[in-house]
Amino acid sequence: MPSTRRREAFTLIELLVVIAIIAVLIGLLLPAVQKVRGAAARIQCQNNLKQVGLAFHNYENANGTFHSSKNRRKYAADAKATQLGWAAFLLPYIEQGNLRLSLNLQSGWNNDPTNTPLGATPIKVLTCPAVSPQVRVGVYNNGAGNSLAYFDYTAVQQVDPALGAAGLAEATTEPQVYGVLTNINRPLEGTPGPYPNGLYERRVTEITDGTSNTLLIAEVAARPQKYAGRAKKPVGTPDTDPATGGAWLRPNVSDIPTFLGTQYDGSAGPGPCAINCSNNQNVFSLHTGGANILFCDGSVKFVNENVPIRTFAAIITFAGGEVLGDY
Repeated sequence: MPSTRRREAFTLIELLVVIAIIAVLIGLLLPAVQKVRGAAARIQCQNNLKQVGLAFHNYENANGTFHSSKNRRKYAADAKATQLGWAAFLLPYIEQGNLRLSLNLQSGWNNDPTNTPLGATPIKVLTCPAVSPQVRVGVYNNGAGNSLAYFDYTAVQQVDPALGAAGLAEATTEPQVYGVLTNINRPLEGTPGPYPNGLYERRVTEITDGTSNTLLIAEVAARPQKYAGRAKKPVGTPDTDPATGGAWLRPNVSDIPTFLGTQYDGSAGPGPCAINCSNNQNVFSLHTGGANILFCDGSVKFVNENVPIRTFAAIITFAGGEVLGDY
């Protein structure tokens, strides 16, 4: 009679060892997966900004200038200023032509029966994939009746002269402090409008610091949720304490009107931190180590968050004449 061997099961200790090995492997794998996802989000964000850059240049080819970041009134005799953000005028160049045709460009964003509902339309190419899609449409900081969609890319209108006065920037006075999308009037352009510096749309030939050295659009991600500090911790909730601005339809406050830097904990400037210390009208991303910046030549660079604020301020100005350091 043939002998039979009894098959033994795994012991409890052997099972625990296998489980422990699997847990270690998962622990090693998860950071790698998160790193790959983060890298993919950063690359997609860069591609989004390249599309925005292409849209700006197509607009410039058609109109002779970049579109400004504020209102379109140029002369005192002009009709009411158009209270719409720059993104509204680039819509035909980012495959949103039907949305552009539906907007009333002679009106504004604030409780407008035509424009305000359209402003609640999310635009994928204007949002960074690293940002959660939650709370990206709502009233939050827009005033009653203005439920709008948020975006993650913004203009920097100028360097605050206070940053230069604090010794943190070379540019200290107007017009040296202006960014390329700041609205200022050209000489001999006619009677200025009702704004202190006038308004107009800048020609590429006026960017004397060089298009490859001048910021066009920067990341200010994750609004209306407010973030502060290099740890990128959320502060409050959008319902109770939203970040300032952030709706693509809304002009001015959705950009960075004056770049002042912050402290490293995100508190108000003037301060030495240029990137990733606050998303409250400051350059900020959810990418590790820096933020994507679109330059006036259409290139996109990932700028390290430790860039000296003096260098970053020089990148913002279009005719400041500064000598750039490494970034």
